[in-house]
Amino acid sequence: MYPTAVRRLAFANVAVTAWRNGGGYTRELATGPDSWPPARATDAFGWRLSIADLTQPALFSPFPGVDRQFLLASAAPLRLDVDGAQHLLQSGEVLAFPGEARVSANPTTGGGRALNLMTRRGRCTGELTIVRLTGAAAWDDPDLVAVVVLGGSVTPRSGRTLGRYDSLHWNAPTRGIRCTAHCSAATVAEVRIRPVTATDI
Repeated sequence: MYPTAVRRLAFANVAVTAWRNGGGYTRELATGPDSWPPARATDAFGWRLSIADLTQPALFSPFPGVDRQFLLASAAPLRLDVDGAQHLLQSGEVLAFPGEARVSANPTTGGGRALNLMTRRGRCTGELTIVRLTGAAAWDDPDLVAVVVLGGSVTPRSGRTLGRYDSLHWNAPTRGIRCTAHCSAATVAEVRIRPVTATDI
């Protein structure tokens, strides 16, 4: 059994939602202020973590008042146009941009898959960190809300092995609970959320 504050989410069990413009699909992994499960209302979030599949060139939906971080998880490069600036993302690379920006994606080969973190400006900030792990790992950071496996495998001491795109989620207010795991040539994305305080404004 996992501690009640840490939940395992199998990628295969995440509901798939088609984009309104037909350019791809989204799987919501978590929303905040609580970590898990995702909020039901599409825009009722302080932060949101999802995995996007791009099946063809497409324009992203605008999200005014939101900051976005886009991490390319698939192998082939992906071209993004952000307000006229061209970016050729490589696998594992993160690009940050405001939700108001006009963004279009053009997969260079077939399609693409990306981890997408959105945070409500003025309420919280987010951080996506790529970490490569072999052997023992331990997570107990109070800012940590999720770990997403991008490659290899992660086996928590108290649970089943996580494969590619499976994830662990920490629920507030008990973030910081220690979770230990054995990692076999694993690449993971660590997702941290920090609330904006009065001193930050």
